[in-house]
Amino acid sequence: MKNNRSRMSWLPAACIAAVLCVLSGSMFLTGAGADKIYIPPAREFTLKVNFSKGVSGYPAMGTQKRKAGTIVKYSYSPASGFDGLVVKLDGAVVAASGAFVMSADRALDTYAHPYYTLKVMNTGYNVGPDEPYTCFVYSNCVHVGVPACGIHKIRRGETVQFHLNYGDCEKADLYLAAYPPPPGICPPVLRSLGGHECTEWFTGSFVMDRDYTLVLNIDQE
Repeated sequence: MKNNRSRMSWLPAACIAAVLCVLSGSMFLTGAGADKIYIPPAREFTLKVNFSKGVSGYPAMGTQKRKAGTIVKYSYSPASGFDGLVVKLDGAVVAASGAFVMSADRALDTYAHPYYTLKVMNTGYNVGPDEPYTCFVYSNCVHVGVPACGIHKIRRGETVQFHLNYGDCEKADLYLAAYPPPPGICPPVLRSLGGHECTEWFTGSFVMDRDYTLVLNIDQE
C-alpha cells in the first residue's frame, strides 16, 4: 500500500484531473487542447407549425428548432368571416390555446372555415299566350320580411329562417340558386322552396351547406 501511494504522489496534476474528468462523464482533451473540456450541445427537436388562411395567433407558421424540455405556449383564433377553428398537435385535436413540452419532434396544425355567402335577390317574369317567358332582375329589393336583399355571411351549417312576401302580384316562386348568380339574368334553380299566390307568405328554413342565392321570382303578368 505504501508503494502505491508513493507512486501516485509523483503523477502530474493534469493526469489526475484527466482521470477525474473521465470518471465524471466529461471528455478531457489532451495535447494542444489540454486545458479545455468538451461539453456536448443540448439536444434539439423540430417544431413544425402550419395554419390556413383565416387563422391568427402564435407560434408563427414555419419550422423551428427548440431545445429539449422547452415549454411552448400557443394560442390561435379565427379571423373575421371564419369559424370552425380546429387545432391539432401531432394529429390530435387540442384546445385553441395551451402549452406543450418539446419532448420530441412536434407538429402544430390549425385551420378555420370561411363563412358561407348568401345573396338574397328578387327577380320578375312575364309570360302569356302571345309572349314567351322573359325574366329580369330587380335593381332593388321589393319583398317584405326576412332575410332582406343583399349579401349575408353565414356560418357553415347554420339554419336560415325565411319569412317573406310580395303582395302585388299574381304568384311567386322562391328557390335557391348557386352563388354567385350569373350577372343580369335570372339564376337557374338548384332547389325549389315552393310557389303560390302572392297573398301567402313564404315561411320555412334551409341549411347553409354551401354558398347560395335565395331568389324570390315574381309573376308580373
